[in-house]
Amino acid sequence: MILVSACLKGDNCRYNGKVLGNEACIKAFETGRMVGACPEELGGLPTPRDPSEIAPDGSRKVFSNQGLDVTEAFKAGAVKALEIAKANKCQIAVLKSRSPSCGNKQIYSGYFDGRHIDGEGIAAEHMRLGGLKVFNDEEVSFPKLIVHDYLVSNGYTYETYSHEPVYTVEEAKIYSGHIPAQHCKNLFLRNRRGNQHFLIIMPEDQAFDIKAFGDKHDIIKPSFASKERLYEHLGVQPGSVSVFGLLYDTRRQVQVYISPAFKEDQKISFHPCSNDETLVLEYRDVMKFIKQLGYEVKIL
Repeated sequence: MILVSACLKGDNCRYNGKVLGNEACIKAFETGRMVGACPEELGGLPTPRDPSEIAPDGSRKVFSNQGLDVTEAFKAGAVKALEIAKANKCQIAVLKSRSPSCGNKQIYSGYFDGRHIDGEGIAAEHMRLGGLKVFNDEEVSFPKLIVHDYLVSNGYTYETYSHEPVYTVEEAKIYSGHIPAQHCKNLFLRNRRGNQHFLIIMPEDQAFDIKAFGDKHDIIKPSFASKERLYEHLGVQPGSVSVFGLLYDTRRQVQVYISPAFKEDQKISFHPCSNDETLVLEYRDVMKFIKQLGYEVKIL
C-alpha cells in the first residue's frame, strides 16, 4: 500500500480550500493500492486555513502568516498520518511537494515570500524517520509505482530495466531487445457493442489476425479499443499496454487471452504501465499474478 497526501487524490483539504487533485494519482487510487491522509487536518487545523511555513531559524517551529504558532498541530498530524500508514502496511509515501507538512526536498522559505529552499516538511520528516520511503508527487510515476508496490508487497521476484520510452515493437527491439526474456506484444480490443474488452498477450513477432480471433472465440466484430477505453479499463496510455494494467480493472471486466507460443520455462517481460521501463518475471509468476487478481486465462 502507498500513503498519499489527500489533496493529491482530490480531497478538499488544501490550506486555501481549493481542490487540486493529481489526475494520475486519482486514477491510481482506483486500484485500491493507496490510502490518503492530510496531516494538517489530522492535526486539527481547519480547511481553509491561513498559510503556514516552517521558521527559517532552524527551530522547526511552524507559524501561520498571522504569526500563530501551529507547530503542535503539524506534529500531531504527522504522528497520526504515520499511524495510518503503518496500519495499512504502507512502505511508501507520496506527498505534496514543497508543503510545510509534506515537502520532502523543498519547502517554502519561512518568510512568506514565495521562495523555495531545500528542506523537509514536518510530516515528511516524521514518515522518513518512521521507515517509509518518501517521494513527492512531481518525482514519481503513479502507474509505475502501483505496479512495483503490488509486486513487492506480494513477494514477487523480478528484474527492472530502464530505457528510453518505446511506443512500438520496433522501438522496443532497439531499446529493450537486449533484455534476456520473451518480449510481448500487448493488444487491447473491444467487441462491436463495446460491452466486452480483451487483453491479448502474445510474442512480439507473432502475427495477429483480428478476424480469426473473433471467429474462433465467437466475438462479434472485434476491433482495437480507443485510447479512452484503454485508459478507463487499464489505466494506461497507448504504448504502455501491459498485463499489469489489470490492476486498474477492479470490476474484472477485461478478458485475458494469452498465446500458447510462449515457453513456460522462460522469463517474460512487460512494461509496468509505463513505457520507459521493462520488468522481467518468471512466466509462472505472470500466470500467478493474473489468477491472483481473479482472472481466468484463456488461450489465444
